This record gives sequence, C-alpha cells and structure tokens, in this order.
Amino acid sequence: MRLSELFIEKMQAGAAVFAALSACDRELKKRLRGRLESEDVLEYFFDCGEAGAHREELMDFWDIYRPYGDRVSTEEKEAHGIFILDCVYEVDGVFHCERCQRMLERFSPEERQREKELMSIVKGSRRAKYICFFREAGGDWREEYRLELNKSMARMETFGYFAVRQKLIEYMDTGGTAVIADRPGETGAVALTAISLGNRTFRVCGAEETEGFRKPVTGPPPAGLEEYYPKGDRDELGAIIEQGPD
Repeated sequence: MRLSELFIEKMQAGAAVFAALSACDRELKKRLRGRLESEDVLEYFFDCGEAGAHREELMDFWDIYRPYGDRVSTEEKEAHGIFILDCVYEVDGVFHCERCQRMLERFSPEERQREKELMSIVKGSRRAKYICFFREAGGDWREEYRLELNKSMARMETFGYFAVRQKLIEYMDTGGTAVIADRPGETGAVALTAISLGNRTFRVCGAEETEGFRKPVTGPPPAGLEEYYPKGDRDELGAIIEQGPD
C-alpha cells in the first residue's frame, strides 16, 4: 500500500491526524530497515532502481498530509521521533537542487553570475511573505505560480529555497516577471519588488511598473493557481543554504 493510501485509510477509519502520520512513519522506517542516516535515505530515494517511484510516492504522501499538518504540533512530532517529514524536506530539497544545477549547465559563466546576483536580491527581502510569477498573455499579465516564503529567503528550509530558485532560473530562461510581496509594514502597506526576467538575465522594475502588479499580488490567488507552500518544522539550515548559491 502506498503511503498516501495508508494515510487516507487511517483517516477514513476515524484515526486522528497524528495517528495516521505515525502509521506512515512506521511504514517508511520499516522499508528503510532501520537505516535512517542521511546517506541511507538519499540512496533509497535517489540511487536505487526504483528511486523515481520512491520519490513520487513520498511526495504524493506530502500532498495528502499537507492540509492536515497544522493539526500536529512540532512538540508532538519531536517527542515521538516522527521521521517521514524530515525525509520530505531533505529529499525534495536535493531533487530541486539537482534540477537547478542541470538547468544552470545551459547557462554561460556570465549568465550564471547574473543568476547569483538575482538570488542575492531575492534573499535580501527580509520581510518577504511570498513570491508570484507572471507571464504576459494577450497583452495582460497572468499569474502562473505563487510560492509562500518561509520566514525569508535567507532562512528558508532547504526544499523551499530550491523550489524558489528553480522557478527563478526557469523564468530567467523563458521570460516573465517575479514579484516579491513583503509582510505589511507599520503603515499597513505591502512593499513590492518586481523583477523582469528573460534572456537569462533580469531587471528590477521601476516604481510605476511595479505598482501595476499590486492588485493581483495583494489579492487572493486566482482560481486554479498552482501553489507551493514550504512549511518545514526546522529552523536550522543545511550548510549549502548557509553558504548561499554556488
């Protein structure tokens, strides 16, 4: 039985969210045969012949569990040694990191330097709440993707950081605009930073151009918008995040 199916089965049987989560945690530990060190986990999800299927199953579980995550406290998870969520954060982080590196292989040294400069700007948004990605369609800008930023780019969980970075690289390559929305300041106003992307470079938009995105960015997401909400439990970052992009 897949992990997502196990979670649903337990919930439908009347189990509490934590009990369903614990059942999935026990099942994953059984499959790993007690080998819970980072290198063993990554071997299971990346190096074996069924690695892709293992990763897909784990992320399917995450998609099912995520809406219920707020019903289980961090203290509860830590007290019972819940391991499966750490796997989600680590495995998805490595997956997005590898995708970033493969995408950047197509960039020239100068273009990779521009990407580093872009990441420095985005990470510098200390009050950032979320980032929205737009593409032009029929003369209008259509929001395609919205990612909630966990605290700030400088202190995001590994998997959240690389999900944001991957999208920025993609839009640098194919074109569009990224808009960072900060948490409201003392005046209640939301500060915006709009960045035009394309041709493997970027340009920070002026005030008038940026204001054109205020209504869609500060309003509710449009129906059907793809969202990605990294909500990790850990504050400690991996060394790769502390050091910043390569």
